[in-house]
Amino acid sequence: SQHSEKKYHAEHFLCTTCNKIISSADSFYDVNGPTCKPCYTSINSLNACAYCQLPIETNSISAIGTKWHESCFVCNHCCNPFSDGKFFAQEGMPYCPACYRSQFATLCAACGDVASGSIIKACNQTWHSQCFVCTTCKTSIDGVYFEKAGMPYCFPHYQELL
Repeated sequence: SQHSEKKYHAEHFLCTTCNKIISSADSFYDVNGPTCKPCYTSINSLNACAYCQLPIETNSISAIGTKWHESCFVCNHCCNPFSDGKFFAQEGMPYCPACYRSQFATLCAACGDVASGSIIKACNQTWHSQCFVCTTCKTSIDGVYFEKAGMPYCFPHYQELL
């Protein structure tokens, strides 16, 4: 094997950290000499990709508090790249908006959008405050509501159901 300017017999091409025989394809060269991938990654863990754990030697993406190969920074569910740059993080992994929504998001029971901002938990569901309205007349329910079949009603419309 040949690495840098030095030539090695295959049986003498050893990792300078762990002393195991390595192939030239699975090696890196640092100031100490040839190094196997696991040792190189361990030594250079700050430059290891968050997804594949291999060293980052060229361009990288910094996101979610760590670094990624450009080819590794994709949705953790569908594996598509973030063409518009938008993603959500869940447990240190990136997700496109559609996969995040389907896998993790709590949705508003009325409009179906991700429940965020001012929300109300009622009728065993989650609602945007502006979506929490009487099922019949669509007037905003502020305070007391009545439930029938998991849906909220104002008092007059609840009485009609009885």
